[in-house]
Amino acid sequence: MTATYTLQCGKYDNVNSDYPQYTTEMSPTGSFTTAEALANDLTTADIKDKITAWSFFDGVTTYDNTNSTINRCEVSTIPWGSDAIVVINCFVGVTLNDNSGSFCMNNHSMGDAFFVNVTTSQGATTVAQRWPTTFTSM
Repeated sequence: MTATYTLQCGKYDNVNSDYPQYTTEMSPTGSFTTAEALANDLTTADIKDKITAWSFFDGVTTYDNTNSTINRCEVSTIPWGSDAIVVINCFVGVTLNDNSGSFCMNNHSMGDAFFVNVTTSQGATTVAQRWPTTFTSM
């Protein structure tokens, strides 16, 4: 049975003033779906190949399985109550297929950041950040 893991996140803490389309009033949203529920005792498990669909919205751009690629997805999980799993450590990197933008969620111990990047001639530039973030499945 499929399982969906939803990003739990508040508004951006920091935005790059060179990119005024991003504001601290925006909140990244999103989820990914796996073909079957993740075990509740994973430790830095590579689940990229288990993801069947994803959709993330950074406040400006939607990243999903029709326009982007998941480059990497590693997670650690713990049980939460009787029916939920919390992804306590997660690294997700997604790049738009045209290379115009990307996001990276680097979450360790239920609390690191969601970064939104744009591709510039100098490489990737971070335009927005949010701490803390995590995924839950209910």
